[in-house]
Amino acid sequence: MSGGGRWRSRHWQRRRGGRETLAVEGEARRETLAARAQGDWQPNLSVKLPQTSIHKRRESEKLRLRFCGEIRSIEIARMDPDALAKAFVEHYYSTFDSNRANLAGLYQEGSMLTFEGQKILGSANIVSKLTGLPFQQCKHNVTTVDCQPSVTQGGFIVFVSGSLQLAGEQHALKFSQMFHLMPTPNGSFYVHNDIFRLNYA
Repeated sequence: MSGGGRWRSRHWQRRRGGRETLAVEGEARRETLAARAQGDWQPNLSVKLPQTSIHKRRESEKLRLRFCGEIRSIEIARMDPDALAKAFVEHYYSTFDSNRANLAGLYQEGSMLTFEGQKILGSANIVSKLTGLPFQQCKHNVTTVDCQPSVTQGGFIVFVSGSLQLAGEQHALKFSQMFHLMPTPNGSFYVHNDIFRLNYA
């Protein structure tokens, strides 16, 4: 084969590989769009992208995890707590800042929120509290995220610190928040415990 032919062959392979990758990602996105309104977090073990130069880690260590209609791929048996926490925190606060009512799917009837000392039980009551807060728009800026496996099998403790900027306010409020994430029988996660405090000191 001539030099030009070899170049065209390699070029065609690269182009074909790129289309295959986009096709896989597009199919995964379409399959999960229907779950967007559910709000829960369910890792999808079936999505496998073609191996490329940027996917050289072992399959058991590769983690691509997003929420609500995005590609979500993780090996639960070797779950990275820090990556899990980062993905959860990103989803939680982006949902909080855009539409707090959509957080309902992350809680269950046995979930408890302690908000500035006030204890609230159950998904409906928790969302009612969050949507009833005396501000319409806000922006969470996360500073730190720490995560540990909990004593309960499959659970995780996530601790967050950061600042909360309210619309129309000049100064941001510092806050701390703790989540206890628990697995469900279908492989998703929900918030079992949630503790929120503003830091005035």
